Amino acid sequence: MLINHGYVKRDGNRYRLGEHVFELGSRALRPRGLREQAVPFMAELHHATLETVHLAILHDQQVLYLEKVFGHRAVPCPTTVGGRNPAHCTALGKAILSRSAPETVERVVAHGLARRTPHTTTNPDLLRRNLSRARDEGVAVDLEECRLGLACVAAPIVDRRTGEAIAALSISSPTARFDPRRLGARLGKVADTLSRACS
Repeated sequence: MLINHGYVKRDGNRYRLGEHVFELGSRALRPRGLREQAVPFMAELHHATLETVHLAILHDQQVLYLEKVFGHRAVPCPTTVGGRNPAHCTALGKAILSRSAPETVERVVAHGLARRTPHTTTNPDLLRRNLSRARDEGVAVDLEECRLGLACVAAPIVDRRTGEAIAALSISSPTARFDPRRLGARLGKVADTLSRACS
């Protein structure tokens, strides 16, 4: 019965979770309707930049990818919908943390700031300064902190009632053609529009 409904998949003598489990989990974790509202904007961002666009939330000190839009020119990003990455070394995570309660930031710090590349921020004080700058500028940047050769800019989607981030949008590109000002300005406008729509 679980197999018939997509909760479990059978592979020979082994079983694994089916796609329906992720679908149910993502519905429970995300603000209602956020993905549906974000997808048209994500497609527009991808069309304008030809880069990979992500939507993610914070869950258990990690970013959880809810959606990904990419094309043939976009650099291959080793991310999948339903996948995770540490919050401290991704632009998405830093964008969300920049508009999160201090105790949320401290939970991430207490979890450990593991090094993913030589550029990963592993110093808690430096991370806090980066989050403060991201809050002031409205965008967070990851320059090869999570993966060598990749750079990313992200903007938080904010609940206007609480002032805290509920998710973030990002644009990823190869470091060689990364233009955080141009991408960040476009991204900030879209995140602001989504923040108004979700509040």
